[in-house]
Amino acid sequence: MSALAAALAEWRTALGAAHVADDPATLHALNAATYPTIPRAAAVLRPADAAGVRACLLIAARHGARLHPVSRGRN
Repeated sequence: MSALAAALAEWRTALGAAHVADDPATLHALNAATYPTIPRAAAVLRPADAAGVRACLLIAARHGARLHPVSRGRN
């Protein structure tokens, strides 16, 4: 199992499967850009609270995964 697959499995356990999206339609919309770019997101994590954010960070650190937070203007 790759490091990303292991991290995704842990995120699904920690957050619930409904809060981890890596399906093609979500990734297509997420990775759309108006300029040429190579980096692509592998998944979307949607923690519901501070404990979920903490879990995401700990799992990312354990597996060497990079996280890029995106604000939706509701902070």
